[in-house]
Amino acid sequence: MTNTGIPFHKSIRTKLVIVSIIVEITMLGLLLSNSMRLLNNTLEEQTQAKLSAISPLLDSALSARLFERDHAGISEILNKLMKSEYTSFQYIVVYDNRGGIYARTGNIDTLNMPAYDQHVSNTLTSGVYNTYTPLTLGNEKIGEVRFGLSLQSLINSRDNLLRQGFFIASVEVLLTFILLGIAGFLLTRHILTLMSATRQVAAGNHNIQIPVTSKDEIGMLAANFNIMARAIHDRIDALHASEQALFVEKERAEITLHSIGDAVMTTDTHGNVMSMNPVAEQLTGWPLPEAKGRPLAKIYRIIDTRSQQPAANLVQYVLEHGNIAGLTEDASLVSRNGAVYQVEDSAAPLMDKAGQVSGVVLVFHNVTEQYRQQAQIIAHEAELRKITDILPGPVTRVDRAGNYLFASAAFEQWFGKRPGEVIGRNRRDVIDAELQARLQPYYERALAGERLSFETTLTMASGTSREVIINVLPDFDSNGAVCGYYSIGFDISELKYAEASLVRFRAALDSSVDAIYLIDRKSMRIIDANRTAWESVGLTREELLQISLQDLEIEMTREALEAEFDKILASSAGHGFIRTTHTRKDHSSFPVEIFIQRINDNGSSQNQQILIAFARDITERLNAEKNLHHLAYYDSLTGLPNRLLFNDRLHQAVAEARRRGNFVALMLLDIDRFKNINDTLGHEAGDKLLREISARLQTGVREGDTIARLGGDEFTLIFPDLTDVQDVVHMAEGILQRLSLPLLIEGHEVFTSASIGITLYPQDTNDEDSLVKFADSAMYHAKSQGRNNYQFYSRDMTTRIQERMTLETEMRKALERGEFFLNYQPQVDITTGRITGMETLIRWRNAAGKIIPPAQFIALAEETGLIVHIGEWVMRTACRQLKAWNDAGHTDLLLAVNVASRQFHDPHFLPAVKEIIATSGISAQCLELEITEGILLKYSEEIRSTFLQLRDTGVKLAIDDFGTGYSSLSYLKRFPIDRLKIDQSFVRDISIDADDLAIVKAIIALARSLKLQVIAEGVETGTQLALLRAEGCQEYQGYFFARPMSAEAITALLQTSKQPL
Repeated sequence: MTNTGIPFHKSIRTKLVIVSIIVEITMLGLLLSNSMRLLNNTLEEQTQAKLSAISPLLDSALSARLFERDHAGISEILNKLMKSEYTSFQYIVVYDNRGGIYARTGNIDTLNMPAYDQHVSNTLTSGVYNTYTPLTLGNEKIGEVRFGLSLQSLINSRDNLLRQGFFIASVEVLLTFILLGIAGFLLTRHILTLMSATRQVAAGNHNIQIPVTSKDEIGMLAANFNIMARAIHDRIDALHASEQALFVEKERAEITLHSIGDAVMTTDTHGNVMSMNPVAEQLTGWPLPEAKGRPLAKIYRIIDTRSQQPAANLVQYVLEHGNIAGLTEDASLVSRNGAVYQVEDSAAPLMDKAGQVSGVVLVFHNVTEQYRQQAQIIAHEAELRKITDILPGPVTRVDRAGNYLFASAAFEQWFGKRPGEVIGRNRRDVIDAELQARLQPYYERALAGERLSFETTLTMASGTSREVIINVLPDFDSNGAVCGYYSIGFDISELKYAEASLVRFRAALDSSVDAIYLIDRKSMRIIDANRTAWESVGLTREELLQISLQDLEIEMTREALEAEFDKILASSAGHGFIRTTHTRKDHSSFPVEIFIQRINDNGSSQNQQILIAFARDITERLNAEKNLHHLAYYDSLTGLPNRLLFNDRLHQAVAEARRRGNFVALMLLDIDRFKNINDTLGHEAGDKLLREISARLQTGVREGDTIARLGGDEFTLIFPDLTDVQDVVHMAEGILQRLSLPLLIEGHEVFTSASIGITLYPQDTNDEDSLVKFADSAMYHAKSQGRNNYQFYSRDMTTRIQERMTLETEMRKALERGEFFLNYQPQVDITTGRITGMETLIRWRNAAGKIIPPAQFIALAEETGLIVHIGEWVMRTACRQLKAWNDAGHTDLLLAVNVASRQFHDPHFLPAVKEIIATSGISAQCLELEITEGILLKYSEEIRSTFLQLRDTGVKLAIDDFGTGYSSLSYLKRFPIDRLKIDQSFVRDISIDADDLAIVKAIIALARSLKLQVIAEGVETGTQLALLRAEGCQEYQGYFFARPMSAEAITALLQTSKQPL
């Protein structure tokens, strides 16, 4: 601690010394660091220079001897080098071109050789620089030398220089500390004198002066301090004079506050009471001495008159916002003695000379009596308003000048303005000019003393137009003179609407399609009816009202009709239906359905029991029901029973066979290749064919047998009451014979056949649903046996069908679960042996890990349509893989993808191909689509257009399994084909079967003449390959080169097959 009271470590002189020393040390540190860096760089350069000299020496001395395997010569050279003072080797190891140690010297563990050092800085700890140099003979490397150089002498020289620099820096820092201490003392001694003077000013000695001994900054500071001390002394004298003037002003203000009639209170900035006049003391019940210094909220207790809850604090609001707060409405002051006064108050801020809020002045006065009188007036008006607001129409009171004195709540509904908005306003400012002009004559008559009522149309505030009636009554003053008028309005729109509705209702009744009667139950007479009622029976209204409902009856007697009516009347619902027949005046009849409802006519003098009857002519409905029954149970195209009636007939046949002990035969028949006929000749021809077939089926069956069409080209036949299975055989053969006869459809001779599946009850099953399923299985078995035959059901069929259904289900899930994967088989140039492309082959590994052969699921995928989605996935996945091979540098590969017939005919096929090419980023010329001959044989402009668009896109087209399909070759010139693919069935026996060889030669010759490429598949032997090469086949694929393999295996094969094979 210094004698100034400032801690030593916080004084200026101490801080000056410390800062200077820190700067000095920092600069010296930077200098030493830079020196260290320069020394290390020098060490690096010296070492590299040494290596540059040693490496050629080692290469020239050891290369020839290592090549000659001169171990003794190499060892001698190594020993000399180790003993040389210039080189400073720690160890030397010579390796031959196989990486083996040929010779070594020095202390080194060859099993744990140190790593090569990239920089000298890495060796500063060990002192040894580890490196190597290759040994070459000519331009060929025959070995290398690894060695370690000792750098310890260079490192010691560098360390000596650093120690000398550090000593010099330490001496410099010490001298700097001593010099700065002396300078700090000389600078701060005048500052201590200034500090002593400021303490005396703070103690009240304002006349003190400091002697000025210099003209530097310290001297100027002393002179300015003397000026400040004199200014403070003068300011204090002025403050004493101001305080005296304020005291006089305060006394005048207090006299004024005591003489005014309002209560006045003031607070400080904390909301505590500072002053209050006698009126405030009287109203609050607090004398000033007790109230002063207390919070205003305890002295001035204000509550809301209505809610009796504490009111808002005006003073707090003024203190927070600095604004004048307006009068408080409905405020009650609770005095200290419990008295309650109704007050109105306001508050304003008190501002000091700086413009800051220094307090609040609160002014309030007692309005208790005025408030009581106003409350009475409001209560009277509330009672009056309660009465008038009950009325649905507006009640108003208007003076002679047209000013509103009163308006009820309904005024807003009529005119869109609340009563409070119109009181005191003139009528012409509230009601639009057009309405004012219409009402003015009536108001003038009321002002003349006339009571009147009139109807008019009024547009309400909601915008709706209403019919209203307005009563206007004159208002008289105490002298009997008319001083205004009352008006009372009523909305009569509903009444007018009811009158019109009654007329409309009668018109509606007359236009009803139902006959409507009002009937007196006691006499059963018709007391009223609508137009349909009398017109439906050919009578006039007058004639109809002269008879009873029973007079229209044919089926029911009066007693029976009355009994039905009484039953309906006695029911809890009070209504019911009767179906009967009515007669017309011309004695014709028609069926009716009568709905009867009980109604009460209490207006009748006899309190009659009235019934209302709705009679509807149901002739058309009964006819429609018959038609609906036929539509529900019969096929609309053939007139045969449909599936619903078939199920019923089958149920009856089984039940009868069970009762009688016979058996039932069920045949399920499907027309062979019906879809081809339908697609070729059109749907109308297909419908005619189905009608002809249904007619032929009906010609050879017994009475009681059932033929039904289940849909499409599928028919069922039920043969009940059978005792011999041979009868079923005869019937099946007869059906096949009748269907095999030619038909003339649309000018075309059409031949048909059918596949029939047969099940027997109870031999095959006791369950009706199973009968149908088993017949379906047998029918599919008949199709698989070449069609145009019949097959009886066996248990093996169910197993095969179930396996097929299971396979279909699993196949649908396989695509979602990612169970499909692709293999690729290389396609090879038969001349060069270079891989030119890949054929994409789909494989399926199911959830159990079992590989499903393509032959087992591809046909099913085509049949179910799943081939469309699977084929698109194959193409998309394969194109992505081709892009990966392209990116790896294999840019000349052709990717072959098989396209199924159903996939090719899908309308989304062509857009999908274009989208896949675009998104995968491959060239369209690198994609080849393999199609079968079957697609080409179904020639159409749509198919040809698809081929041409694919060609324009750049995609190549190949015919797969060429020669195995149909013999027509005309499609080769119709379609833009690029390549023919020889089927493996021809290639397999090419070396031993002259026919196969001749077919292969013909295909190659055909392709050559048409300028088409040709590729052979299934090549498995060198002999096959040689024969194909000899005949000019351009490419091949098969096990002889490679089996189908994964994309990863293909990638590896491509990397190792860069040269022709």
